[in-house]
Parts: sequence; structure tokens; C-alpha cells
Amino acid sequence: FEIVEEFIDTGFVHIKNNNPLSKSDLKKIVNEFGNMYVYPEEYNFIDDHSFSIVAKDKLLGDSKLEWHKDMIHTSPWHAGTLLYCEEPSDMPTDFCYTMNSSLPDKVYEHGCFSGASKVGNKEYKNEAKIMERLYKNPKLRKRINAKNIFTTHLLDQKPEKFNYYVDHPITNEKCISASPATMIIESKERTSIIDDLLKNNKQFSHNWNKYDVILYDNYKLMHSRQDGPGNRTLIRINFNYDKIL
Repeated sequence: FEIVEEFIDTGFVHIKNNNPLSKSDLKKIVNEFGNMYVYPEEYNFIDDHSFSIVAKDKLLGDSKLEWHKDMIHTSPWHAGTLLYCEEPSDMPTDFCYTMNSSLPDKVYEHGCFSGASKVGNKEYKNEAKIMERLYKNPKLRKRINAKNIFTTHLLDQKPEKFNYYVDHPITNEKCISASPATMIIESKERTSIIDDLLKNNKQFSHNWNKYDVILYDNYKLMHSRQDGPGNRTLIRINFNYDKIL
């Protein structure tokens, strides 16, 4: 399997592909790296709980999502993500490496807030207070789930403390664990972390072609997506590095 070394080195692989791939084909690619992550509940999934759909009308019902790492949504952390493009649009995925920072080591909390600020279509400055309300208010949680804004298992994930720097499980490199969109911090601090990472690390964008496949390492890379024309449809699989280890 030719791309394993490149994947470990760069944390990103683009497989150019001109033909449709089945879910079985995608599983074969992922199985070269390790076990797929199976989500504990169905939420815009296809066939089983290992595949999810990323599109404007799926997941959070929006294309825009700030800088984050997909492994924050899995327990335990599953570092790899595969994305397969069923339908492209002029809406790239932006990436930034998370290897270098001028900020001191620290400990921070994170939970999965990527959709919480959409509650009632309002902007919230203190996301920790929102999550506290959700923990204490089953009716509010039920209403949110009915709107497909968030999933129960993510709301049930209590915030955890993590070091800002962590060791990569394979290469032992020092990586920054920060997933700004899901960190329990004030907006000013979030902006300063994003600015620091963008300033000190290489960035690039992936423009989607139909049937593209990309794999990326969430330890080394964070990513974001902005609003754009059309409605691209991506199939996502999260996976671990079991077989390489």
C-alpha cells in the first residue's frame, strides 16, 4: 500500500480518482490503516454507523464550520479521517498544520460545541454556559435533537481536560491538540489560538473533484469549511491507526 509512508510523514493524502467508489471500496482503504470508528447512534448515517454524510443539508445543516479536529467527536480519539466526494461544489476544505505554536504549554477543556452555538439561531459568547443548560434541561436537549442540530452522545460527552501539546501516537512528534471550535474558552482566547496556529504553520486548501478521496491525520492537521455555492456531498469515515501500531 503505497501511501502509508507519505501519510505518516505529511498527515495528508489525496487519492485522485475518476470512478465511483462503493462503501466496500472505502472500507478497504481505511482498513489499511486500522479500525473504523462506529458512532454510538444514527445521525445522517448510511447503512451503518461508520459512514456519515457531510453536506449543507446534513450534520449541522450548514457548510460553515470553524477550525476543528474530527477526533474530538470520537471516544477514544480516532485520529484519522477519510473523505470521499460524491458531489463537488466550489467549496474547498481548508487545512492548517498544528505542529508549531508560540503559546506556552497549558491545559484546556474541550467539549463538542461545533453545533451548540446554533441553538435558536443565536450567537452565544460563553459556550460553557450553553452546555451547562443542556446537561440540566432534558426538554431543551430533546428539542435540539429533533432539529438535527446536535446528537445525544455528543451532548453526553462531558468536557475533558487536555494538554495543549500531545505526543503523536506513531511518530512521537509533539502536536498541538487544540481544536479551537470545540474548546471551552472565551471567544478572544479562541481567536488568539487560531491566529497563532495560522501564523506558525503551513496552510492549504483542497478543491474537490468528483470521486476524490483524501485522508488526513487529526493530530497533525486541523481543518475548516466556509459557505460556498452549491451543496457538495462528502462521505466521511473516522478511523484509528491500529494496524500501523
